[in-house]
Amino acid sequence: MDGGAKVPSSKWKVRYGLMLGLERILAAPEPRTASGTALRKHQIDALAGMLTELIAASQKYDEAAVNGNGNGHAATAEEIALSDAMLGYWTRFAKAGDPNGGAVAWPKYDVAGDASLELGTPIAATTGLKMQKCDFWDSLR
Repeated sequence: MDGGAKVPSSKWKVRYGLMLGLERILAAPEPRTASGTALRKHQIDALAGMLTELIAASQKYDEAAVNGNGNGHAATAEEIALSDAMLGYWTRFAKAGDPNGGAVAWPKYDVAGDASLELGTPIAATTGLKMQKCDFWDSLR
C-alpha cells in the first residue's frame, strides 16, 4: 500500500483492480463473462491490451513528474473523463465480472446483434463496430 497507510488509497484500488482484471483475462484457461459466455481470442486480446493501456495511463498521470512519462501536455477534461469512465468499467469488471454501473451501459454481446461499447468521446453503445475485422477473426474458430 501507499507508504505504510492503514487503508489503500483510491489510486491504489484502481491499479489493483486493473491488475486483477488483467490476471483474470490472462490466467483463465477459457475466460468467460459473468454470464458464462466464452470470450473469443480477439476479445481476450482486446481486453488484455486495453487493461495494459489503462494500467500504463494510470501510472503516467500519477508519476509524470517523477519518471518523465507523458507527452508534456496536460490531459484535457474530456480525456480525463474518458479515462475515469474506462477505469470504472475495468475496475467493476475485475471486481464483479460485470463492467456496468457507469453512465452508459456496456451492452451484452451476442453474435446476432453484434452490440458493443465505443470508448471515445462521447462513449456510446453501438452495433457492428469493426464488424468486418471481427467476422474475419470469428471465421478462424
